[in-house]
Amino acid sequence: MSGYYGWAPYTGFMVKTKQLKWNSEVVILECDWFDLKTQRSGRREGDRYQINLEEGELEQIQERLLICLKKGPLILWVPYGAGAFQYMPFSNWKNVKQEAQNQYTAIVPWFTHCIVVGGYENNRFRIYDCSHRNGIFLVSKDQLLINVLAMNLNPAVEKLAFLEGFAFHCCFYSE
Repeated sequence: MSGYYGWAPYTGFMVKTKQLKWNSEVVILECDWFDLKTQRSGRREGDRYQINLEEGELEQIQERLLICLKKGPLILWVPYGAGAFQYMPFSNWKNVKQEAQNQYTAIVPWFTHCIVVGGYENNRFRIYDCSHRNGIFLVSKDQLLINVLAMNLNPAVEKLAFLEGFAFHCCFYSE
């Protein structure tokens, strides 16, 4: 699954109603919804998101993501990680900094989009991010997961949770 423009809830609806098309052909897939959350709360200050984790929690979240990835490609709702800061030092999925043990800060713009996670190799996730012209990245677990967890602090989450439920990420697979 390469370049993807879309939003996971809409794509999930298209899959469930058998309306997803590729090259004018209906594609029959299954879709499992999931979300990734921390046990501790974080905070948002402007474009900086503070993420606090319990001991070993990041590894548990990574394991959950890897279990889903074994079934098929994942669509994750994330900050505009690559393209928004194309010429800044923290572009190309380098916007997360570890401040202390289990404490991270992510510089996150207001804009959000979805990416496809298509694999895991050499301890890095292979993502397809259409916000960047050369949008195939190998991203560390810290970079990817902290960005995903930062979405739980985005102001849009409360409205989306009301409209769509709390699961914003999905795994596509064929039976």
